[in-house]
Amino acid sequence: MKKSEIKNSADLFFYKGRVDFNAAVVLFESFSRGECEIDLDAVMFHFQQSAEKC
Repeated sequence: MKKSEIKNSADLFFYKGRVDFNAAVVLFESFSRGECEIDLDAVMFHFQQSAEKC
């Protein structure tokens, strides 16, 4: 779903959930490659937020 396709609040929550999921994946991949120093709690936070919103 693209941002321009949002028609109601359910679509908005699904979109925001996907954004959180994508953020978690990018952070985790960067962490795994040693490119950034983050706490894995930050990654898990975005996964958890994604699940709640979806």
